[in-house]
Amino acid sequence: MASTENAPKTAVYRRRWAMLAVFSLLTMANACLWITFSSVADIVQGYYNVSNFEINALSMIYMLVYIPFLVVGTWLCETHGLRWCVTIGAVLNMIGGWVRFAGFRPDDFGVLFAGQGIAALAQVFTLGIPPYLASQWFPANQCSTATSLGVVANNIGIGIGFVLPAQMVAAGPDLFW
Repeated sequence: MASTENAPKTAVYRRRWAMLAVFSLLTMANACLWITFSSVADIVQGYYNVSNFEINALSMIYMLVYIPFLVVGTWLCETHGLRWCVTIGAVLNMIGGWVRFAGFRPDDFGVLFAGQGIAALAQVFTLGIPPYLASQWFPANQCSTATSLGVVANNIGIGIGFVLPAQMVAAGPDLFW
């Protein structure tokens, strides 16, 4: 087993936990966007008058986009750095969320799907970040903890994205208006 004594020294800043928290919120938001429609698929299917396959495609697009763009995303992160990569992920996530919202009318399923595709592209710039962020911001003895927290944040986002829509739909159509 390698010793941490020979590991390169990483400059340690107190704000490293804030950086991890901000990233965690981003990956949670992206995970929420991914799984939003799964717990209310039948209701969404009726609202948009589309097939079950089309509703499931809202989730599958994440997997389909991730596979071909992973190599590109990794290369961009390595060449441009962590800040650039996470910023691109955040901007894509924000744009994807806005476009999804623009597709709220029953005849705008294509717009909703486009927004989901943009958010799926953001996943390329967020899902693999926890170990990279940990190695850049945390000392060797905290890398495992930082990586674990970043990964768990994504899983918490999945949980929120699964439970919250069911609660919101159960609240009725007057939830926001």
